[in-house]
Amino acid sequence: MIGDTMDTATVDKTTAHNEQAPRSSSATPQTALQQALTSADESPERVALEVRGALPVWLTGMLVRNGPGRWDFDESEVNHWFDGLSMLHSFDFADGGVNYCNRFVRSNAYRAVEETGKLGFSEFASDPCRTRFQRIQSMFSPNVTDNPNVSVHKFGEKFIAMSEIPLAMEFDPNTLETVGVAFENPDMFASAHPHQDVEHGAMINLSCKLGARSSQSFFRLAPNGKPQRIAKFNRRMPTYQHSFGMTDRWLILTEFPLVVDPIDILKTGRPFIENFQYRPTRGTKITAIDRETGKVGGVWEADAGFCFHHVNAYEDGEDLVVDLCRFDDASIVEQLYLKRLREDGSASIGHLHRYRLSPGRKRADEKRLSETPLELPRINYGANNGKAYRFAYGVSSTDEYSLNMLAKIDVETGESLTWSEGDCAVGEPVFVASPEQRSEDDGVLLSVVLDGSSGRSFLLVLDAANLSEIARAEVAHGIPAGFHGSYVKH
Repeated sequence: MIGDTMDTATVDKTTAHNEQAPRSSSATPQTALQQALTSADESPERVALEVRGALPVWLTGMLVRNGPGRWDFDESEVNHWFDGLSMLHSFDFADGGVNYCNRFVRSNAYRAVEETGKLGFSEFASDPCRTRFQRIQSMFSPNVTDNPNVSVHKFGEKFIAMSEIPLAMEFDPNTLETVGVAFENPDMFASAHPHQDVEHGAMINLSCKLGARSSQSFFRLAPNGKPQRIAKFNRRMPTYQHSFGMTDRWLILTEFPLVVDPIDILKTGRPFIENFQYRPTRGTKITAIDRETGKVGGVWEADAGFCFHHVNAYEDGEDLVVDLCRFDDASIVEQLYLKRLREDGSASIGHLHRYRLSPGRKRADEKRLSETPLELPRINYGANNGKAYRFAYGVSSTDEYSLNMLAKIDVETGESLTWSEGDCAVGEPVFVASPEQRSEDDGVLLSVVLDGSSGRSFLLVLDAANLSEIARAEVAHGIPAGFHGSYVKH
């Protein structure tokens, strides 16, 4: 266990492997991150993995992860990391062991590739060749991609896969087979990171409508109900939104200056994200919205920047505290284009920033909480989401440009603990609380790691208190670099 403070430390346990990693056609060896951007085949039959170390006896649930599994098709390929076909990965724990399988989501986007060998729907940064009339149709109708490759959630009794698309797809947690559409959002686009609204037994999410009258809205959705709009904001030039913050009372809309004029989507013929423009002179606007009434409680200004992921938000007296992973600008979107990533094998990492929103002030007070880079952030969500907290976990890097390290940051002191090992590409660390919950960080972290020396991936289990390794379970092949996962108790 960690006491009141943490010293910066690194846990580095290099493991030798006999099998060599796959190499590209060139003479230059591939890094682990480059290997993790290789398209994969599905393995739907569960196989028992060899476990090194000892899994906690209380770890008896299932980790399901989501992310792109295929970027390369027979007749084409996509442009961006975010555009690959959704592949689900299951790590099922029982009796001290773990079983693994994976399967593609059978979306219409997946079926189009299977039938034609090429992209059939418009994705984040990839677009099939279409006429101007077809582009107009796709903008003003919900017939856009249904490729849900970002996150997974348990929603009521359903297991769903989500992305920034008009719908969520349900899948069977035992087989990973696609069941069908779980629900549709009220608007064309929605965040892939909804929050749990425990009081109402529902989820809250943020959606966006693009058109002649564009808007961004918060809505609440019960498992067996229809979306109910909480608040709506008309926007001539909506901002790109991937996540949002939530406290016990407030919803936090953080609008960084990556904006789009919807008319450009019709005129340019470029893929969705390439129509957005970064306009730093607009600065950043942060709005607090009452979760129950939908009324605006305050608006604050801040310096320009960019963010994919909020970490947490909470109320501190009359102030609101908003923590997120901030980039200096939106150039990270271009850095994540597939060709660049595969050639360079690197990507920038943001930093954990805190915004304090005080009543009566026009500007937010902003500060960096740690010099350790952090992205794909996780917290002890069940105990601390929307409340004051101490620890944030995420992927990091030793040189600011490689996803080769896991980090734990103390948001009070800025100190950090890290884990790294040789040439490894790490995935988002999912926090799983122990049954006793003696402290906020009493539990384990689950991360899927690709070992560049062997070309194989393994499930890494770390003690969340000190980032020491508890166990690992090696998969027989490499798992593509994905995004987000959820742990669900049996």
